[in-house]
Amino acid sequence: MINSLGVGSGLDLGSLLDKLVAVERQGAERLLNSRQARAELRLSSIGSLRATVDTLAAAVGGLKDFELDLSVTSSDKEAVLGTAAEGAEPASYLIEVVQLARAQSLASDDSTPFADADAALGVGTLAITIDGTTVNLAIAEGANSLRDIRDAINSSALDIQAAVVQDGGAFRLLLSSGKSGTEGVMTLTVDGTLDARLASAAMVETTEAEDALFSVNGLDLVSSSNSISDVLPGLTLDLKAPTTAPVTLAVGTSADALGEKLARVVTAYNGLVNNMKKLGAASPDGRTAGPLVGDAGLRSLQGSVLGIFGRNLGAGATDNPFRNLAAIGIQTGLSGEASLDMTKLRDALARDRDGVEALVAAFGASFSTTLDSFEGGGGVLGFRSDQLTAELKRIRDDRERLERRLGALEERLSRRFSALDSLVSRFQGTSTYLTQQLSSLDNLIKST
Repeated sequence: MINSLGVGSGLDLGSLLDKLVAVERQGAERLLNSRQARAELRLSSIGSLRATVDTLAAAVGGLKDFELDLSVTSSDKEAVLGTAAEGAEPASYLIEVVQLARAQSLASDDSTPFADADAALGVGTLAITIDGTTVNLAIAEGANSLRDIRDAINSSALDIQAAVVQDGGAFRLLLSSGKSGTEGVMTLTVDGTLDARLASAAMVETTEAEDALFSVNGLDLVSSSNSISDVLPGLTLDLKAPTTAPVTLAVGTSADALGEKLARVVTAYNGLVNNMKKLGAASPDGRTAGPLVGDAGLRSLQGSVLGIFGRNLGAGATDNPFRNLAAIGIQTGLSGEASLDMTKLRDALARDRDGVEALVAAFGASFSTTLDSFEGGGGVLGFRSDQLTAELKRIRDDRERLERRLGALEERLSRRFSALDSLVSRFQGTSTYLTQQLSSLDNLIKST
């Protein structure tokens, strides 16, 4: 409002000017506000859609290059466990454990202990052999006490742990083989003036080395270790305790692991389906329609995603009995949401494990490419976001142009109202002068 308007004429021209500008602003701003609200809602909706596509893409990505894991179940986990790796095949084995492998332990004889752990024990070579490897330790003056010899053994490349143990007022050397079974038997010899009590022949065996004795499907076997990976292809046996009855080890496909991956895909898919329904919902009156109803990006996404589990893939092999994920347990209901039938999945795995593996990997690769075309670089939804962001910028530019136009209108009207104010003021001055002159003439006439 221009405060000086109407001063000369006494008319409320400032208020009139404000109202005229406000009327001009009202229609234009209403249109701009409507455009902005619609663009912001669509941009937010596209963002919500992209988030659900990202979630689905992450779940589907876990299926690319998919390989089925094998699981091993034991009828007695306290006695025998198994681990499957590459090369293992579904099968069942009966395992019996007669004896566990044990590592040898040697100790210097308690009848001739060492009175002082820091006393010199002579010089020479201590030769130690274990698992076919012999290491010669040179024992020299100044580093030839019992503790020095312990340190020399522990610092060597030998798989032996040495310790000095106090026994009453004396000391004994304790050696523990790091390798179980008879392959881990230790032999120690001395030469020079080195104390003979350091030779294994003068020591006592506190723990005897024993090999594991076990059988697989009735075949008797021997192992120096309780962890055995060279008997059955791809399968490692871990012997825990002797058995009183055969233990069944069953190697099978891990349906649960695959089921978890597929369940994540189903959950993410259903989230996207419900979001697309909400955002693209139509209504007879248009008042309750979704913000993306009729949106080209949404329609394209719906066409690419809906019913994906029933589409044939071929899995890259003509002899694969499974052509789509519906064949292995993922079904789509009338509502459009999907569900996973674990019984059907297990049946499919039992029928053709390799076929399921190939199908799942092919689906993961194919569907990941489809989703990338929407969310990846240059994707459809990214393009729609860019379009709506550009629309909001245009609206901001239109607002700035509107303000400039209204400013020019106000200035133009102000000049016209100022001229009007001056004109009316002059008319009012002339009217006052004429009124005064006529009044004086009237008084003159009356006086004569």
